[in-house]
Amino acid sequence: MSTVNVEKLCDIIATYNTMLPSLIPGLQLELRKSAAPADEQGRPRVQVELMSTRGGPHIPFRCESEGIIRITGLLAFFIHAYNDSNAMVAIDEIDSGVFEQLLGDMLLQIASGIKGQLVFTAHNLRALEVLPSECIRFTVTDSSNRFVPAPKLKPTNNPRKVYLSDVLLGWDGPDLYEAPKARMFANALYRAGHPRLRESTVHDNTVEANVGRSE
Repeated sequence: MSTVNVEKLCDIIATYNTMLPSLIPGLQLELRKSAAPADEQGRPRVQVELMSTRGGPHIPFRCESEGIIRITGLLAFFIHAYNDSNAMVAIDEIDSGVFEQLLGDMLLQIASGIKGQLVFTAHNLRALEVLPSECIRFTVTDSSNRFVPAPKLKPTNNPRKVYLSDVLLGWDGPDLYEAPKARMFANALYRAGHPRLRESTVHDNTVEANVGRSE
């Protein structure tokens, strides 16, 4: 990496280090530098490795949890959406690998002062509990209309429990979930673990098909 790019990266890390402890207590990033061969034009280069620490030993940042790596990689997008009224940032599966409580704290603080728009998908239901219902859309099984507004709830209702109840018992809108047939997956697992049974099933089906054709 060129020395100019190293300086830019150090500036980014300095910004991140002011933000990360507000979500993950004590977490700091550091750039470990070592000499590298010059480039083809003879310009100096530097080899770098991103490290993390919480006041103790330093470890390669790549060894951090999936959630911490995920959040750190999204910080630039959060900064943009939070401060720029013209920004619209879209993130798929924002909750991937992120601890549920941390996800809720993060979303709640972003929503409290965001100037732009942050559009994201998530499987974790914690978002239902910290964001206003008018900000939420449900995915449904209707292929012609995949997204519907979340229903407005009373303050005493728990959005997570209401959603799960709607999934199981149904609600006024399109189906929220298409459940697989009972025992289908378990039966498939059993057959996969018993090859002879699977071969016997295939043989029986072949015999039945041949009988059917002879008729």
